[in-house]
Amino acid sequence: MKEKRVVIFGGSFNPPGLHHRKLAEALALQFDEVVVLPCGNRPDKETSHIISDEDRALLIKLNFGNIKNVTLDLSDIKSGEFARTYDIDKRMKEKYGDNIWHAVGMDLVAGGENNQSEIQLHWERGQELWQGCKFVVMTREKGIYNAKDFPPNSVLLDLDFFGSSTEIRRRIKADLPIDELVLPEVELYIEKNRLYREAQARQARPACARASAGRQARPCTTNCYTFGFRASERDK
Repeated sequence: MKEKRVVIFGGSFNPPGLHHRKLAEALALQFDEVVVLPCGNRPDKETSHIISDEDRALLIKLNFGNIKNVTLDLSDIKSGEFARTYDIDKRMKEKYGDNIWHAVGMDLVAGGENNQSEIQLHWERGQELWQGCKFVVMTREKGIYNAKDFPPNSVLLDLDFFGSSTEIRRRIKADLPIDELVLPEVELYIEKNRLYREAQARQARPACARASAGRQARPCTTNCYTFGFRASERDK
């Protein structure tokens, strides 16, 4: 039996936008399975704590629902743990086999020709990952890339999608429309629960900072897995 080709598409997805969904759809046309893997809350990134884990998980389910060959892995959100790329790769290979790919944006491979990419310089075991892992490099603007920067085991997904979570949050705070950037059901949930406002009534804390009555809080970690399209600040 032919081994499945599985691609890991990670990110904070905070909030998830139409561009994220379109990227997942584009990946699903090329791979047998797309695993959408949101990272857990990051102690070092303020924006990861602006809504609760529960709200973020629900938004992600709304955004990526009903896409053929796309599955959700919410384990990092549920556990509050942060897994680095090396550990994620190992875990996914144990589950699916060796044909695991990682979706990354152009910003993470830029400079790779001279060993100056974000992956090589700042990811834990970055050089090892660069040489040993398989990557799907996604462009932000179609045709804008330097193939010499790519990792040795990589393929190009040449795309041209507009959108960013930062822009969505900016528009919400400015009371501007976001209907062109998110699904209607995502917009409705955000509006109904008044998420991403300046006065965030439901401010979330990282799981490591929360403790149930009579139980000691879990210690913080700094391992964050965040593959994504301009949402890939991780492994630092």
